[in-house]
Amino acid sequence: MKLGLFDVLSGKGQGINEASVQLMASLVADTNSDRVKYYNMTFETSSPLFYPIETALINQMLYFTGSYPLFHSTLYSNHIFKNTFIAKSSEKIYNQIATNFDLLLHYETLLAEYSQQLSNCAEDSKKINRLTTKIDTVKTTLLNLTLSTQNMILENCFQHEFDFITDTYSLTAFEKKLHDFRQILITTDSYHFYDQFVLHMMNQLEEKRELIKVHGTLSYLNNLQTELLDLEQEHFGLKFFYRLFDKLKLLFEEAVRNKNHSDIN
Repeated sequence: MKLGLFDVLSGKGQGINEASVQLMASLVADTNSDRVKYYNMTFETSSPLFYPIETALINQMLYFTGSYPLFHSTLYSNHIFKNTFIAKSSEKIYNQIATNFDLLLHYETLLAEYSQQLSNCAEDSKKINRLTTKIDTVKTTLLNLTLSTQNMILENCFQHEFDFITDTYSLTAFEKKLHDFRQILITTDSYHFYDQFVLHMMNQLEEKRELIKVHGTLSYLNNLQTELLDLEQEHFGLKFFYRLFDKLKLLFEEAVRNKNHSDIN
């Protein structure tokens, strides 16, 4: 089944399609999550036997989009999920993540082939050593690619949401969401990116907290924030985008009026 999550005509997007279908099937079946370990990575997944890494990563994407866009894209073969995630990050980031999903499938297929060859090579020590080296290399590549994709998701999506914090309530909600992401994190013994990122974001939050303390609610962002954070409930028709563009125009005009008023005073 094609979800319309990527440009299927280009031959890309198979990985994210497969992972999305599998995750959705797990959600529908109300499958309990299992804590698993693959290639030295430990994480929770609702699909431990089929595409465990890919479903864990797509679940991280759902952390920011909600599940509605994924179901909508599956049922109607459209780009709702893709567009929603782009709205939460950027088109460049989505395309890179989709490419990474394809690469994960490729390396997993390669790993299965090498493992099969290894089981059939009898007592040929040279061939065993050669295949073992190849298997270790592919496992390391899978690990690095997985963590790189995870870092891309959390860094870009959280940074985007940070930009729309307007008051102490949204700041507190963001802080909780940032820490709760740990529950779906893919980890290794030497993985420190998430902790470093949290520290970086906490410093930014303190700066924004002081800004809110001095200026109060950053009201000029309120309406725009509502439009974007409710994307998963929209159908991405022209009417929606016209409304959004009108809202941006009004916000810009308000900002100009406020600046002119300040200059006069």
